[in-house]
Amino acid sequence: MRDAGVQVAIRVDEATVSSLRKKLEATTLEDRHAEQATIFRVPPNIRAIDTVAYDPKIVSLGPYHADDKRLQAWDGLKWRYFKKFLCRNNDRCLCDYLEKVETLAPAARNGYSEELGMDPGKFAEMMLLDCCFVVELLLVQMEEKKQAEKRMYQKWQDPRSTFKQDPIISAQRWALPLLAHDVMMLENQLPLVVLRSLLEVAFPGASLAEPLRYFFKNFPLAQEIEEITDNDIKTSHHLLHLFHTCILPKNGGSKGREDGGGPRAAGRPYTTTMPCARELREARVKFVRKEEATSFLDISFRGNEMEIPQLWVDDETNSLLRNLIALEQCYPRAGIFVTTYAWFMDSIIDTPMDVTLLRQHKVIENGLGSDEDVSVIFNKLCKEVIMDFQCCYLSGLVQAVRKHCDNQCNRCWASLNHNYLTSPWASISVFAAILLFLLTIIQAVFSVLSYIKQS
Repeated sequence: MRDAGVQVAIRVDEATVSSLRKKLEATTLEDRHAEQATIFRVPPNIRAIDTVAYDPKIVSLGPYHADDKRLQAWDGLKWRYFKKFLCRNNDRCLCDYLEKVETLAPAARNGYSEELGMDPGKFAEMMLLDCCFVVELLLVQMEEKKQAEKRMYQKWQDPRSTFKQDPIISAQRWALPLLAHDVMMLENQLPLVVLRSLLEVAFPGASLAEPLRYFFKNFPLAQEIEEITDNDIKTSHHLLHLFHTCILPKNGGSKGREDGGGPRAAGRPYTTTMPCARELREARVKFVRKEEATSFLDISFRGNEMEIPQLWVDDETNSLLRNLIALEQCYPRAGIFVTTYAWFMDSIIDTPMDVTLLRQHKVIENGLGSDEDVSVIFNKLCKEVIMDFQCCYLSGLVQAVRKHCDNQCNRCWASLNHNYLTSPWASISVFAAILLFLLTIIQAVFSVLSYIKQS
């Protein structure tokens, strides 16, 4: 055995040192590709909570799901839509579109968070096919909906209409909601600059604003969107990012400084807890459906009224909310508006009884059939999600609600509700006891007055 105090010289392998130095020299502290990426794989810890919510159902767009054989059955539709889009302008040839895509291909490739080993020619072909398919889908839906609006005011249908010849609109209308779902998946996104440029090749000066406005109306979360500007399209990276931009509250979350909807006041103790809906009702908080909301995110608290825009909840709502949250988690520059909203709804919904209460006040419309299913959805939305509570747009509202609930009078009222007014029979018993107590006092007063009069 060697003496513990004796140091043994270990000879370093020069070849290993040389290899390590070369790898360190080739490594940069800044990851430029990661900084430019805007289309991401959903993190595995988030995906594990609800794997179905992040996968396309019938069509693959972009490279992430291109090898999924389950989705390749719809490639024929993509080629038919591609050809239909090219036929919209006979003055343009295939080379015009391909040249535009090849010009944008390097920037488009950098938009994906993963290093793509795809051949440049194959990548350009994929971008051309998928982007033309999406643009044509947007145009077809817009034209069909315009025709439907026109038929509302006419008792006859134009026999020259070409919508019956469309493979989706006529024979497979059931697929439209599924296609809309797939177009809004984070892993299924396409660079918006390519979509916009291909439309401009076919129709110089044309804009995607109107087709996208009609397309977003497929989603209940976007019912308050009145218009989409060209500037919104130019500054957004893909359709999910544009949707996220359009649903943000117009006041940016700062208007609520006076009504408790904005950032918290400096020096005020901070809390990350919110009572559930039943506890808020016990503390005399009144839930009101917000009629003139600019977004489903536009929540406010004034006096004792909690104003929340109505939300339609179904499987598609769950999937879209999850993908918006995943976008915010992977792309911090998008903010945490939807994540904050999900946390708020998770806080006030603790049990199916909370959902029932919100549904009775028209804050939630249940498209799932069971209040328990709705509560399960919201209770899982924020699992494995990271957010900064101090910077969220509802932090001021949370503090205002806590201040209201901590008021001594409201606390007493909440305690009375919780302990004695939990059922109609309990309420009757309490009021009967109060009435009996009052009658006893009145009887005692009259007895004292009668005694004084006799004396």
